[in-house]
Amino acid sequence: MKTFLQLFLISVFSINLLLAQSLLDGFNRANNTTVGNNWSEIETAANTAEINTNRLQLNTNTVVGREWVYQDISAQYETILTNNSQVLTWACNMRQSYPNPDGFVSGKYGILFVLGSSSSDFSTANGYAVSIGKDGNVFPVSLVRFNGGFDSDAKISYLISGGSFKTEYTSIKVNYNPDTDTWSLYAEGNPTTFTDPLNISTQIGSQVIDATYTSQDLIFTGAYYNHGNSSGENALFDNLYIPGTAVPSTSIQFASSSAFVNESAGTYNIQVAISNPDASNATSADIVLTGGSATNGSDISSYSTQTVTFPANSSSNQTVAISITNDVDLEGPENLQFEIQNVSGGISNNAQAGVPGVFTLNIVDNDIASLMISEVADPSDNTNYRFVELYNNSNSA
Repeated sequence: MKTFLQLFLISVFSINLLLAQSLLDGFNRANNTTVGNNWSEIETAANTAEINTNRLQLNTNTVVGREWVYQDISAQYETILTNNSQVLTWACNMRQSYPNPDGFVSGKYGILFVLGSSSSDFSTANGYAVSIGKDGNVFPVSLVRFNGGFDSDAKISYLISGGSFKTEYTSIKVNYNPDTDTWSLYAEGNPTTFTDPLNISTQIGSQVIDATYTSQDLIFTGAYYNHGNSSGENALFDNLYIPGTAVPSTSIQFASSSAFVNESAGTYNIQVAISNPDASNATSADIVLTGGSATNGSDISSYSTQTVTFPANSSSNQTVAISITNDVDLEGPENLQFEIQNVSGGISNNAQAGVPGVFTLNIVDNDIASLMISEVADPSDNTNYRFVELYNNSNSA
């Protein structure tokens, strides 16, 4: 029992924490053919990795090849992913210019943001990355697992894949939950400019469970460009975020798990609370009536799902009003059950339902059954008992 309780508490605690995102590099420095800032470069020709207009740019040349930069980030966070107790988040901006990015076989075109790699030699390593470029007519963004490098499509497993991004200025974000080995991918594209990757909210596909390499020490991150010999093509990377120090995430929960209200009260306000609101990002959630013994539209005025919104930097409770019908029916106690669903916004757009996430409203009946006297026995002496027979003139006790 003690072990179960410990696991339960750990699970609840981990829901409310994620590792803060640390900006590894925003590339905001003068143009230079040396990337600098602790990056190492692997190039097929001189100056194919450079800083250009405050971005990392990897360039093609007249030779089919692969360009990449890498950095050891083992001092930044626990790089054996499954050893973490909080949700990990990576994010970045990425774009490639080739009109049909078709994969990672030699001579084709594709780019990768390497989340974690077992080696700085990306041609032989194991790990996880986000890619744009895949053989076929659709050119999705993908969360991939690589086994022995990127130098062939056969070494890449597409865990999550969706959309068509081609030459879009793409913002991506990846979440990994070490408690469940669950991965989520988010991506949004723009035809002309990058947006803040931490604030995107469009999920690609569904969550996936994968623990293939989460117990390996994936100490390297980086940017990778597989290309043919077309001159003038390039890959851009900007605003590379990796997990950092632990901070609380935003959660929305009920202020209490239950309450009692007399049916004559008229209105009851359900209190909805927020923890750790974001300073600049609002947080919203739906309050959904999911069940109970009371009848919607009869015991209460017809209720449909209500959305509560907490403004940025606000910790004040929001309320949801329930109109209670004061009828004359003998019903006894009844209840309604509400649930928090579809939470959005908050810190890094990672807000979620907290505890308690379910609220029960108990309605106390105020109607009393009528009593009738049906028989009276009044003996004339002073020694026998007197009798009065009462009965309930209704079908309810």
